Amino acid sequence: MLPLLVDPGVVSGSAAFDGVAAAQLGSAALGSAPVITAVMPPGVDSTSVMAQTLVLQRTFQTLMMLFEFTGERAFRSAAMALSAGTFSATEAINAVSAAIAP
Repeated sequence: MLPLLVDPGVVSGSAAFDGVAAAQLGSAALGSAPVITAVMPPGVDSTSVMAQTLVLQRTFQTLMMLFEFTGERAFRSAAMALSAGTFSATEAINAVSAAIAP
């Protein structure tokens, strides 16, 4: 049998890196949420209130984008970790079958 030519350790390391990156991005987004949503209008007139509403709408869109990206990064990390385990198991099965085969 031919080897897979995939190093499970490298894939596992990449999964760990993406997991840490997702955690950092998620915590940064959560930490910044109270600060960037605390927008006060400069006045009480309708234009100031509308400006505040538009800024808050953009802020929530930005936070949702950051949370979506965090989830995608975490999902990618989990998929790579699963792939690393699959590659390791396949290599182990190949090694056993090569040892058994004449």
